[in-house]
Amino acid sequence: MAALTRPVRVAAALGLVALAFVVARTEPQDELTFAPFVVRVDPGEVGEGRGLQAVVDDAVLADEATLGGWTGETDGVWLVVSTRMATTESGSLGYATLAVGERQWDASSRPGLQAMSSALLDPGLPWSGAFLFELPADIADDPAARDATIRLAHDPDTRMRTVVEVGVDLTALPREPIVDVAPKERITW
Repeated sequence: MAALTRPVRVAAALGLVALAFVVARTEPQDELTFAPFVVRVDPGEVGEGRGLQAVVDDAVLADEATLGGWTGETDGVWLVVSTRMATTESGSLGYATLAVGERQWDASSRPGLQAMSSALLDPGLPWSGAFLFELPADIADDPAARDATIRLAHDPDTRMRTVVEVGVDLTALPREPIVDVAPKERITW
């Protein structure tokens, strides 16, 4: 076999470098390969995917929220999101986030055991209840508040899992001085 000439070796090496660059640029990024499976629905519509069924029934803003013996006072405002949720595979806690533009909030744990954030979701045994988000008082002034997104999941780690998303216009929601939130309860679909 004849030895490769220097120009052929240089061209082959440059070709391999170019090929490696193309492969690196076309490989899916981590945020794509581990992204959740998003099921986008309207309020009142059941979103269903692998492992999760969820619906947002209602949302309201409140200056103060009560749930059982708990009273939630805040310098901001409460977003109270009434939901129904169930898992279809394995038990886990209910989980919710709210995204307004680039900002994101987890549902508050302050309301305690009677809120949906403490509901143990078991396969085939749905819950009804509310997630409460403590938000800044001026949240409705944020231009992104018109296109806020509520995300319901059965685990904080949503990589490659179903997430039910519901769009909500925070500027159009009613704002109450006090909202008495019903405790979570087992339901049937």
